[in-house]
Amino acid sequence: MKIYPIPESVCDTHDGDEWALAAILGERVVALRYLSDTAPRAIVDQLNEAEPEFSIRQWLRKEPMALCELRALGDVSAAVVSSDGFAEVWLV
Repeated sequence: MKIYPIPESVCDTHDGDEWALAAILGERVVALRYLSDTAPRAIVDQLNEAEPEFSIRQWLRKEPMALCELRALGDVSAAVVSSDGFAEVWLV
């Protein structure tokens, strides 16, 4: 697992640990999309279960625009955003 710092230019006002997708270019986060802002509530509720990767991948198959926008900017990863940064869990 790699942790990327989150630049102020892509920070949001979210508090606490939260799942997000990020476009990574080189060694930095260039865009960040919190799932609570972009995914349906049912998907967000499933993220606390044992298989968050499955839930996110299923949603992205149905809503490819969220993924396409980030892929245009860099490699896309899913992770939990915390005060430490973007803790990459897997590449999308």
